Amino acid sequence: MSADAIRLLLVEDDPADVLALEHCLSEIEGLDFKLNHREGLEGALDFLCQRPCDLVLLDLGLPDSQGMETLTRLHGDMPDVPVVVLTGLDDEALGLKALQSGAQDYLVKGQTQAAVLGKAIQYAIERNRMKRAALRGEKLQALGTLAAGIAHDFNNILLAVSGNAKLALEQLAADHPAYENVLEIAKAGSRAVALTRKILSFSQQQETTLHPTRLEALVEEAVSLIRPMLPVRVALTRYFPPGLPPVMADAAQVHQVIISLATNAAEAIGEHPGLVEISAAPIHLNGNGSTLSARLAHGDYVKLSFKDSGRGIDRAIEPHIFEPFFTTKAQGRGTGMGLAIVHGIMKTHRGEVTFYSEPGKGTVFNLYFPAAMEGPTELPVPGTVPAGHGQHILYVDDEEPLVLLIPRALRRLGYRVTGYTNPLEALHAMRQDACGFQAVVTDLSMPQMSGTDFAQEVLKLCPRMPVILTTGYIRPQDEELANRIGIRELILKPDTAEELGRALHRALEADGQHLGGASNKASAEP
Repeated sequence: MSADAIRLLLVEDDPADVLALEHCLSEIEGLDFKLNHREGLEGALDFLCQRPCDLVLLDLGLPDSQGMETLTRLHGDMPDVPVVVLTGLDDEALGLKALQSGAQDYLVKGQTQAAVLGKAIQYAIERNRMKRAALRGEKLQALGTLAAGIAHDFNNILLAVSGNAKLALEQLAADHPAYENVLEIAKAGSRAVALTRKILSFSQQQETTLHPTRLEALVEEAVSLIRPMLPVRVALTRYFPPGLPPVMADAAQVHQVIISLATNAAEAIGEHPGLVEISAAPIHLNGNGSTLSARLAHGDYVKLSFKDSGRGIDRAIEPHIFEPFFTTKAQGRGTGMGLAIVHGIMKTHRGEVTFYSEPGKGTVFNLYFPAAMEGPTELPVPGTVPAGHGQHILYVDDEEPLVLLIPRALRRLGYRVTGYTNPLEALHAMRQDACGFQAVVTDLSMPQMSGTDFAQEVLKLCPRMPVILTTGYIRPQDEELANRIGIRELILKPDTAEELGRALHRALEADGQHLGGASNKASAEP
């Protein structure tokens, strides 16, 4: 019997029917089965509570249960296990009722050939898998929307905290009594930025930038970060074959995936010495009918594997491990978001994550990254933020702390800035002197008027005005609308201050204003 054998539970009290089914299963070509048998419903329920099962073949007439009540009880107690009814009753009305009550199929004993039974089993398992995937996707989408909303509000708060801390550090001498305290605030802000990125990764609202990248380098970088946090008893090995092709990846998100899986592996090993093996191999998917080929586009991939010698995953919880907030850890030991985030990141990379586990023997997670068509590129290292030359900037955000912070930061870069918390008041100022400003920066989500609506009104007054949009999260439809109406750039909070300085420099330089040559008819700052 192979490791991929389909695990069946036959619930049948007639020994002759059991023998007939065993013979029928043996005639099915191309499939391997592990068959377990119980004579009654109670025994079947006890078995399913303790052992994994891919599908139940259920007779409706049992010693301890009769008719549709049998299916109703089984499906009610074990809703995640697909059921195919296999009965001697050739009753069309009963068959329809069984399907309506949750059965995947209704087959009649003595009238079902081996090939038909094999297809019924395969189709039932696949339909059930697709149903679970759809439900998980709906749950992820709902939670993603919630997470994105939280991240938006949190980013505004975080920007005010971390931005003011950075400004204060620039103004304080290193020996000032408050310097260390402000430095700790800035460090906490950096950790909060990392947390926000995790939330946005889960909600799939963080901008993902894929570049040709060497997985070996990303693994080594992530391992150097995680190794000090892993117990000494956990050995960690890496193996990468020579000539491994680069992959299309977002380095920060892949770091997050590697750290999450390495941490999970170490926790699965527990208090005993163990091993975590990280390896990679090139593979080609050509549509050979495998489940993986059905999920991914045909082509070249790199498979990154995490194998641990831990306790393994209980078969009963396997269908749930990628669900958000599902965890087997003790209260306070984990959120249950780690694997859900890994799943989401792999989807944004147009890849896939699979796993195989045996209780007591360990688990292996396989990550499939599309191979890059070209070599890895060196990403530019951000340098000094270019200075402004007195250009007048209109800044609009409904958060008052940001209207105090961002103009201060831009003034330190050499700009003149007028800030408003009300976009209607800002629009009035624009109408008083349509082109008295050299650039406009506006938040996206404001109660009186959205940032895109505000930008459209500004561009009606001054069509060549550079407009930059800032937001706590960017939805695809926001980016599409911004491009359509002529917004120059979108900047994701909380990295707004420095990136905004670079974006203003790019926009003003493109318009020939980088030397301050544009109109300076602006009114005095309020």
